[in-house]
Amino acid sequence: MNEKRLRWILFFFVILVGCFTSIWLKDLNAEQLLFNLHVSMKGANGSAVWRCLLFAVSNAAIVLLVVVGLLRWCQKKGIAQPLLRFLDKILARKRAVVAGSVIVCLLCANYNLEFVDFVRHQMIVTTIYQEQYVEPREVQYQFPKEKRNLIYIFLESMEVTYTSTRQGGAETYDLIPELRNLAQENINFSPNIGFGGSFTLPGTTWTMAAMVGQTSGLPLKLPFDGEKYYGNYSKMLPGAWTLGDILGEAGYHQVLMMGSDSSFAGRGDYFSQHGNYEINDYNTALEDHRLPEDYHEFWGYEDRKLFAYAKEELLRLAAEDEPFNLTLLTVDTHFEDGYVCPLCADTYSDQYANVIRCSSSQVNDFVRWIQEQDFYENTTIVISGDHLSMDSNFFNKVDDDYPRQVYNCVINPAVEDSNVREKNRVFTTLDLFPTTLAALGVTFEGDRLGLGTNLFSQTPTLAEELGLDELREQLSRYSNFYNYHFLYTN
Repeated sequence: MNEKRLRWILFFFVILVGCFTSIWLKDLNAEQLLFNLHVSMKGANGSAVWRCLLFAVSNAAIVLLVVVGLLRWCQKKGIAQPLLRFLDKILARKRAVVAGSVIVCLLCANYNLEFVDFVRHQMIVTTIYQEQYVEPREVQYQFPKEKRNLIYIFLESMEVTYTSTRQGGAETYDLIPELRNLAQENINFSPNIGFGGSFTLPGTTWTMAAMVGQTSGLPLKLPFDGEKYYGNYSKMLPGAWTLGDILGEAGYHQVLMMGSDSSFAGRGDYFSQHGNYEINDYNTALEDHRLPEDYHEFWGYEDRKLFAYAKEELLRLAAEDEPFNLTLLTVDTHFEDGYVCPLCADTYSDQYANVIRCSSSQVNDFVRWIQEQDFYENTTIVISGDHLSMDSNFFNKVDDDYPRQVYNCVINPAVEDSNVREKNRVFTTLDLFPTTLAALGVTFEGDRLGLGTNLFSQTPTLAEELGLDELREQLSRYSNFYNYHFLYTN
């Protein structure tokens, strides 16, 4: 094989790697990919990157070896010359080959990442923020005389889908019986009459965006020149006024705990700048010598350690005179396949199913421990999935028409249960922002903050008022108002 053909083989290998990489990234979307290109990836789970590279390179190599092998076989049989001459003629048209290869890559990327839809939406302007956004800074808040503590648990990729079809999910077996029981024993907002959850919107479908959405009533959006708005971590969404800002002004001691590196995607910066949260993450555990200096599991340390550390933190916070807000982020159920800890049973043939089942049990044990503590009487617990799982292979057997929803449960709210319309509500994760404040017994004029609606009220959510599809369409579009009001830094 001559040098010219070897160069083209290398070229096509690179193209194939690009195509297979986009297939691996099918669990993401163009919006999230753009965000990740503009933020710190420090602290990311390196094994996921290596698995992506291994998948792309190995599959590209297999395809290329098969093609080259077939050509060599044809050459030995004396039937390859016409084909090789034809290929040489095509390869001689370098611009056409390069253009065609780029088009193939773009088509593959669009199929997996919906890139064309993303670009199309950037060419259409929405006015939803001017028309519907309620500025939390301009609202007066009335806290109860004895302020309630808040424990807010973000559960990685936790959704209603994991329960059985008999319980309203999409699985053969109920993978989250404890979480489902907690929801049914307490407040569980649902779009049907049974166990259900919240819908996600553009700009809320990955962890950082989900945390922003649930604490500010805003999606996390970036224009193409996102570096201009988000590249400076000294100001994270400076125009947003969040749950942390409101509780911080009310004198709450706020702590964010996670078993991963909080600098990933700017999570720690967002919470420290909006409410002066203390950040207690994987790095903190190393610095405090709670972990050996060489300890690193999955994204940092696993959830069984997170809940153990959180118990210690809660006892410390409860001993203080000020109300507290402890916010947790779990990690074991992160795609792909999750993390198997010593507490996980080998019940199912699928690893992810076992991890989900284990997570449900661990969260339940943690909540039951809280309920046995003296501080529980004046403490509200909000449990919410951050977003839908990105482990698409796990949902191969789930009907495309099944409405996947994010888990939610509110425990011990300062609201009379008889006044709550928790079922047959169409709502999104943005609605949890004002709902959490209401659960703490905080009253405020109107029932909306940001783009969220207090679900303890009778006021229709934006999803109910506009329709879920229309709301998603509006939040997919471009907004100069959003960029300059929430993102822009002088």
